[in-house]
Amino acid sequence: MKTKRNELSAQINLVFILTAVFIALCLFLPVWQGTASEDLSVSLAREEKKLDTLQDQRAVLLASIERELSPEEIMQRAKSMNLTFAQIRAERPDVLASNIL
Repeated sequence: MKTKRNELSAQINLVFILTAVFIALCLFLPVWQGTASEDLSVSLAREEKKLDTLQDQRAVLLASIERELSPEEIMQRAKSMNLTFAQIRAERPDVLASNIL
């Protein structure tokens, strides 16, 4: 009878321990998910800030390229290099230049 009682007591202790572990996991899981979610939110915000910075840099670079290609800028650089541009008159007004071979 003592062995049966000991076995039953051991089973009850095992069920109690497993239940306690299960409850602890159930309480820990939402906390862990919240922490992981917060870490991901912070990381996402950091990456979005980097993306915004890169897009701003891209816009500045594109504006700079456009400014460098403007006729006024080209004329200014040509003057600094002592180059002059002159209008070339066509011999016949109906003839156009092309790059077709």
